[in-house]
Amino acid sequence: MQNLATRRGCEDLIAEVLAEHGRIDALAHNAAIVRYHGISEAPVDEYDMTMAINADAAWWLCREVWPLMRAQRYGRIVLTTSDYGLRTIDGADVAAYSVSKASQFGLMNALAGEGRSQGILVNAICPVAATRIFRRAVQPQELTAASVAPGVAMLVSRECPFTGHVLRAAGGDWRIYQVTALRQADLGSDASPEDVLAWAVRPTA
Repeated sequence: MQNLATRRGCEDLIAEVLAEHGRIDALAHNAAIVRYHGISEAPVDEYDMTMAINADAAWWLCREVWPLMRAQRYGRIVLTTSDYGLRTIDGADVAAYSVSKASQFGLMNALAGEGRSQGILVNAICPVAATRIFRRAVQPQELTAASVAPGVAMLVSRECPFTGHVLRAAGGDWRIYQVTALRQADLGSDASPEDVLAWAVRPTA
């Protein structure tokens, strides 16, 4: 088993898979750690450790498979993000984890745009599952990891119809996320801060 906290470990893992199977059609990165600290309480090494596994490993793995998929003009990549990286959650105490998961969203967007014309689709799964890092008590068969698996299987399949999307899976509840504009307006190039504020807080129809 390779250590995905290092660039060499990521590169060696891809080399091993390629040597055994001859090609790589799909990559799913789900390795992650979480530590429960806010930004001021986190130990000084927590950010680097979290980013190495949760974010940097995704970068190095994608970097290794990219030329392989580009050469075969086919590939599927699934990254793993989290609600903690996509939206504001009051009382959250997982600052480094949130940053690492938000970075996967950025990597997904970058690679989806780069790979679309080359037959490479890149999406993300946003799983809500009662794994070892889950803190609240759950009922039997509630929020199982198995309930997320069909979504990942779809995203790595040839039948996957899109790229640059986040598929959220939570115990049978499925949602597709993309960034959307909540409102827009042409305030003119000479708009003042007060103009922007008045528009931003104006009730929507």
